[in-house]
Amino acid sequence: MYYEMTTKVTRVKDDGTEKEVTERYIADCLTFEEAERKGMETYSADNTEGDVIAVKRSNVREIVNENEEKEHYFKATIVDTFIDDKTEKEKELRYYVLIRANDLGEAYRELSSAVARIVPKNEMKVKMRKIGEALNWVIFNAHEKMLRNKEGEEDKQKELWMFEKKVASLINEGFIHRFDDLMNYLRRQYIDRNNPKVFAV
Repeated sequence: MYYEMTTKVTRVKDDGTEKEVTERYIADCLTFEEAERKGMETYSADNTEGDVIAVKRSNVREIVNENEEKEHYFKATIVDTFIDDKTEKEKELRYYVLIRANDLGEAYRELSSAVARIVPKNEMKVKMRKIGEALNWVIFNAHEKMLRNKEGEEDKQKELWMFEKKVASLINEGFIHRFDDLMNYLRRQYIDRNNPKVFAV
């Protein structure tokens, strides 16, 4: 289980002066005591004065790319929809993941690299345009030029990031072999996520 620790630490600034700052950490721990100890280790290792002021269970279920040397962490809300077997009604399961990345455009570049494995080089520009349009429909349930740059909801941007990473992984791991298979997969995702909001099948 992941725990979040909040510490107050005295840090030395670039100009040599000291400043008390609040820092937050997350760690996979078995108990509150272990989490508190890891929180203390964040400042005690370099003989810095500090205190662990809060420890709580995190609502983060998974950390994506945890071991990669990336600059930022992005918190994404994931919503899984399913049909309850007993009530036959649609239900939602929400959970959170942390994504370690340099920027949210990283996933699109990774997707483009994966698509290049199944699409001829001279067709990449046209095919990526079609894939980009399909991604907009899947995530935003709409399409227009530069939509992903206009869409301001942070959760939607992170959902797009996660989905692009997922599609790239399916290609790289050999589950999707052809462009037509990819487009069929995206169509199924659109129907699963948006039916019956747009149309009934």
